[in-house]
Amino acid sequence: MKKPKKVIEKRFIVRKYIMAVSASDALKKEIKHKADECWVDEKWIEQANKDNAPAIGFSVERDNEDDW
Repeated sequence: MKKPKKVIEKRFIVRKYIMAVSASDALKKEIKHKADECWVDEKWIEQANKDNAPAIGFSVERDNEDDW
């Protein structure tokens, strides 16, 4: 049995411009409208790796980025 391929997730940034009277009204209308702008943030993996510590509950001070 073949293992499924691991898909690398990407951060998609989608921008929509909606005219509404309230936030809840905008959320209702947003479902029906297409995106005005959309792109992939390719640097998010680098940012996520810098922000996350290697273990939950522990913080790590990094003096040299080359060590990682």
